[in-house]
Amino acid sequence: MIRRGACLTRAPGTRAASSTSRKGSAPSATRPRAFASTTSSPPTGRWSDGWRSRAVSSPTATGSNSSPTADTSGPSWRCVDDRLFAGTLAGLAPVDPALPVCHVSYYEADAFARWAGKHLPAEAEWEVAARGSELEAVFGTLWQWTRSAYLPYPGYQPETGALGEYNGKFMVNQMVLRGSSFATPRGHARVSYRNFFPPSARWQFTGLRLADFPA
Repeated sequence: MIRRGACLTRAPGTRAASSTSRKGSAPSATRPRAFASTTSSPPTGRWSDGWRSRAVSSPTATGSNSSPTADTSGPSWRCVDDRLFAGTLAGLAPVDPALPVCHVSYYEADAFARWAGKHLPAEAEWEVAARGSELEAVFGTLWQWTRSAYLPYPGYQPETGALGEYNGKFMVNQMVLRGSSFATPRGHARVSYRNFFPPSARWQFTGLRLADFPA
């Protein structure tokens, strides 16, 4: 059951800015940094792929004589002299703690939600809340990870020929994102639109919302 009261809520200590709901906001950069400092042990089971992704794309620490430079093969976040830098369209820039966290993978978004005692919304939960005007900044900020795999809706039948083959090959190992980012064409910014990426992807303008568990 999708509960109206299970829409997205504010994580303690965050500012009400950008990706927000009427009940709160998406986490700012401050809390994910605190979260990252407490997670150092490799998880087991289904987290193995996520841990491998973290191992090759975690923030790089550099010394006092180093300067942040753009590196398309490296992580989206860099740590320089205990300061966080994030990739932008103009290159790496200091992280603004008042802005929503960007360039996070599904694994990171889900891990942070669990650490905060909440969860990522299912895409149906997200859409019900969005259609019910329970969310703010639905579009034009960041794509928002959901906990739903990118699978066909019930009753879906693929088209014959190349179109069916093209669509079908994406319906595996992908997670659904909802909303849109500031770089999304207007025609793609609608409540029903389902974006999708592999769970380890961080290069897109991806963020998260937090949902409360039903009381």
